[in-house]
Amino acid sequence: MHKMDQATGKTLWQSCQDGAGQNSSVFSSPAIHTVGGKRQLIVQRRSELAGVDLDTGTKLWATAVPAFRGMSIMTPTVFNDQFFISNYQHPSMMLSVSKSDSGFSVFEKWKLKARGYMTTPVVIDGFAFTFLQNERFACIDLNMGHQKWVSDKFGKYASLIANGDQILALTSAGELVLFKANSERFEIIARRPVGSDSWAHLTVSGDEVFVRNLDELLVLKWK
Repeated sequence: MHKMDQATGKTLWQSCQDGAGQNSSVFSSPAIHTVGGKRQLIVQRRSELAGVDLDTGTKLWATAVPAFRGMSIMTPTVFNDQFFISNYQHPSMMLSVSKSDSGFSVFEKWKLKARGYMTTPVVIDGFAFTFLQNERFACIDLNMGHQKWVSDKFGKYASLIANGDQILALTSAGELVLFKANSERFEIIARRPVGSDSWAHLTVSGDEVFVRNLDELLVLKWK
């Protein structure tokens, strides 16, 4: 992990280094959040979740996170000083982070059998809407650690974005699925095929939807 000067490209600090080679590669994107009252960089490494000081690169806290062959892929998902973790081949869990005079501490709040894969969930009103290893959409109550519902199969992977009380998903099969952020049931609003082999993350800018397929880039109007 590097912090760089945007104007000059100079490296200001390096942190959370694992060495060289395939075993050091990290799939998850870092994210900036305020946790325990301190704004920090949250880094999901291959088998560890850590908080890093933005100014110095000092590791503020870290905790082991189980992941099959280091496949921690989803972006760190924060909910009220807690982290929702859902990695391939491992149960979902909620980790709580707190700060005292002696520093930060981390403990497991709950664990759920539902297993994620690559999808970073969207969180709305205390519920995580995500896509699981079993190829289904799901809704998870982040306060209680309960799975509220699960859909039928839709493919190997889906990326999700939220707009108010609606969620737009792009599946690996190249289908756009629009559904309600309904914690009680899976409620589809609309769905349409837009291609195939769509493993890139869905992108929205204004009323335009960008879909990257294996052989093309599509721009659609969202009305």
